[in-house]
Amino acid sequence: MSRFAEKVAIVSGGAQGIGKAIVCGLLQEGVQAVVIADWQPEALAAVQAELGERVFTVPTDVSCQQDVAQLVAQTLERYGHIDLLFNNAGICRYNLFLEENEQNWETTFNVNVKGMFLLGQAVARAMVERGTRGAIVNTASIACELVSATTAAYAASKGAVMQLTRVMALELAQHGIRVNAFGPGSTRTDMTAQSRANPKRKAMFMSKLVDQRYGEPDEIAAVALFLASDEASFINGALYYVDGGYRVQ
Repeated sequence: MSRFAEKVAIVSGGAQGIGKAIVCGLLQEGVQAVVIADWQPEALAAVQAELGERVFTVPTDVSCQQDVAQLVAQTLERYGHIDLLFNNAGICRYNLFLEENEQNWETTFNVNVKGMFLLGQAVARAMVERGTRGAIVNTASIACELVSATTAAYAASKGAVMQLTRVMALELAQHGIRVNAFGPGSTRTDMTAQSRANPKRKAMFMSKLVDQRYGEPDEIAAVALFLASDEASFINGALYYVDGGYRVQ
């Protein structure tokens, strides 16, 4: 019996990067079904073709309440229940503080914070209505604690994610729903490609990484899967950093 047998999971931002690694990990662990929500139709089509019938893809803008409602409704119509949510969709755009603009700030918060709130609330309501003792795992960042230049919007949004996670955990515990977060360090994904291509930023990160390397998506996903599993039944409202020792340097 696998950790996720008979479970139905939603993974937002699940068509690539850490989200896709979470999806693949769930499938390897025998999950009943994974619903992948992502705003990129081409990426969704590719992951559907690659992973087959055990995944169901739904084009979703997590910052749009109507899209989120349709995602949850389609999942319930197809499978009847939702046991796990990986609230993973997120963006990062780099701008110096003095050059930051309102549009980028709002877009970052709409996806990283509003989207997490909307999807978390919609799934939690479905769990409560059906008496499901589920688990929600939010994707945070080492930026919850550490900052670097050009990341004002991103760092502020991820700080909000951590506080949102704590409030969700506090209020949903009475319904048997656990809520935790994991904070990746610099990971080899498309989202970090710009940062990794910058020699100065790369040198800064490497100077603080104990293993002198970037994390791989499956290494990060392993922690997310643990937090969603029954092995983490006594963990609630926590943030687990997965950063290659970045914070100890």
